[in-house]
Amino acid sequence: MTDTNDIIDAREREEALDPSRSFIVEAPAGSGKTGLLMQRFLVLLSTVGRPEELLALTFTKKAAGEMERRIMDALYAASNGQRAKNGFEKGTLELAARALERDRELNWRLLENPGRLKVRTIDSFCATLARQMPLLSGGRPGVTEDASRYYNEAARRTVEMVEDEGVCGEAVRTALRHLDNSAGGLMKRIVAMLEKRDQWLRHVKSGDSPEELKDRLEGSFRRLVEAALAGAVAAFPKRLVPRLLPAARFAAGNLKEVGSDSKAALLTGLKALPGAGAEDLGAWQGIAELLTTKDGWRKPKGINAKQGLPANGGFDAEAIRSDFQRLLEDLSCEDALLDALLEAKAAPYPAFDPYDWEALLAFLRLLPVAGAHLTDVFAESGKVDFQSVAASALKALGPEDAPTDLMLALDLKIRHILVDEYQDTSRAQLELLRSLTRGWTEGDGRTLFVVGDPMQSIYMFREAEVGLFLDARINGIGGVALKSLKLKSNFRSSVEVVSWVNRAFAGAFPEREDIFTGAVVYADSTAASRERQGRAVGITLFDWRDDGREAARVLEIIKDIRGRGPSESIALLCRSRGHLAEIVALLKSAALRFRARELDQLSERSVVRDLLMLLRAALHPFDRVAWLAALRAPWCGASLIDLHALCAGDAFTPVPELSDDMARMSMLTEDGAARVRPVIGGIKKAASCLGRVEIRPLIEGLWTGLGGPACVDAAGLRDAGAFFDVLETLPPGFTLKEVEERAEKLYALHGGADPAAIDLMTIH
Repeated sequence: MTDTNDIIDAREREEALDPSRSFIVEAPAGSGKTGLLMQRFLVLLSTVGRPEELLALTFTKKAAGEMERRIMDALYAASNGQRAKNGFEKGTLELAARALERDRELNWRLLENPGRLKVRTIDSFCATLARQMPLLSGGRPGVTEDASRYYNEAARRTVEMVEDEGVCGEAVRTALRHLDNSAGGLMKRIVAMLEKRDQWLRHVKSGDSPEELKDRLEGSFRRLVEAALAGAVAAFPKRLVPRLLPAARFAAGNLKEVGSDSKAALLTGLKALPGAGAEDLGAWQGIAELLTTKDGWRKPKGINAKQGLPANGGFDAEAIRSDFQRLLEDLSCEDALLDALLEAKAAPYPAFDPYDWEALLAFLRLLPVAGAHLTDVFAESGKVDFQSVAASALKALGPEDAPTDLMLALDLKIRHILVDEYQDTSRAQLELLRSLTRGWTEGDGRTLFVVGDPMQSIYMFREAEVGLFLDARINGIGGVALKSLKLKSNFRSSVEVVSWVNRAFAGAFPEREDIFTGAVVYADSTAASRERQGRAVGITLFDWRDDGREAARVLEIIKDIRGRGPSESIALLCRSRGHLAEIVALLKSAALRFRARELDQLSERSVVRDLLMLLRAALHPFDRVAWLAALRAPWCGASLIDLHALCAGDAFTPVPELSDDMARMSMLTEDGAARVRPVIGGIKKAASCLGRVEIRPLIEGLWTGLGGPACVDAAGLRDAGAFFDVLETLPPGFTLKEVEERAEKLYALHGGADPAAIDLMTIH
């Protein structure tokens, strides 16, 4: 890392280490965020009475492990008198030395007890809170990463209320009417909502009446619409408004005369540019229809009678038409206006019609019921999902006016909180931080330190709202005011790469920030290294999609990089796994090692397909396809001639019963009979143990007994192990569909921990 005296944001980094103040730090990619968090942690260690007074929260186990490792590495290095290689390391070692002085003074013995450092993922911290107050939080159930079967069961119970009297039954019947009486369609939608219940449950449980809920929902639509229209008002060049108005009125009159349903027909009385109120949406949509197509600005030569501007409308009409064409030419460079008009064009009308509201109200009444059913299902199964853990953690802390003993104890124990990747925080996680910082006041010695990059928010599917980062920067979190700091240095990339990224991405972000919509402006970075490496970014364009040519070009680039030295690490990013097929084939042919996750589906591997068939055969004697596949598998290898002799002339009798027919078995070849008998016997024996032996040891033992491990290589053994791991997670009463769905989510691992392997990844 560059000497700290040479970097552009050295003052901000130094200020962030003030242990008496709370900060929110905007740290773009490559800015040394983890290093700053680590240094802040070390600074605070030298001020507290116990290391447990510090709590660092991250989103992933990997990030938590990395932060804890770097803190401990710094402490070990300082204890061994290690010399610093640069300014950053020198500062870190000095901070670590101070922390060790505190350690010796208070006899913490951190080097022998690193577990005293509280560096946790948010999920694990929530689980810890819930376990400490099991009665309030709902017990100590296990956490499942795949709760789909529980969502489906809750949805099924909800739909089964269709014949009930009262509000719930009527809500089910109403929802079904709007879905053409598709119970499956209704279940699917309920499941989708249960997966994201932390986003809506607090709203529908608010106690509001249907009318109040409707007003709130329509109010949200109005704010979205008005934000879009405000952008259009601000972006429309005032000098061009006088040229728009006569053309708009003329076009609207013509469209109205022919009975057109175009929104432009609403502009007949337009005397000024519309305002930014929701009531102005129709007028703006009419203007957008006149000025734009689905692809961008309307071409001046593309206007015709469909827009109310015919080519043969007389002298006055021709003058208006010509003026409108010049208007389109003048607007062609107004990109901000184009974006605003297209947004207004797609904006929904901010009020529900009676039919839509009837359906929505039915779902608003059903969702809390489905949530209650899910709570019952979780209680019966002894399992919960991460959303339930987060809710249990908040319940364990209690409301603001009635904190629990746990909340009071934490208030005494935790004096400093550090949060990584704050741009990915959800509202539930924000509530947790607010609860943990209740009663904190400025100057009381307690601090909150959050770090993130709003430009890198990627967890919207988990209700992460980048607007929460923007709001925290302005209004703080709970009662804690946060000083805003921005880091600008990039330690990861060269001058050329950073400059290219600044140019390429500046125009891809909004021009103004908006907390409500989560709009974030682009922030430039500055390369900390002054070393130049020439051409750092190259672009190769093809006239059409040609995966073969593209893969060949990628291979050329990789070989060129490898030619510079083995220390160069390489990553290949693509849009989806399907785009990697040609590249993977070339890498294999060139004997280049690569590392990839979620590339090859294990369900497509022969060993896993064979194991699925073995499982199916053990579960269902009438599943002839599975039985014949098991006899055809490598551990048996029966020929097609022998399989035909076994089944010929009988399409219904189960295969195990056919094998009991001596006359039929005598028709098999001697080798075929010798192969078939032990396999059928082994499967029958395993089937007789169903319900008495756990499914994993049963199928794994059967496969081993048949000689399955001897039929595969090391990779095949890993694939089989992954399949058996799936079997171990199956609940009692599982279905084959559940097994197949879980198997489809398995992927082979390539490359392992090989540092020289090329990393293949999708953008996501």
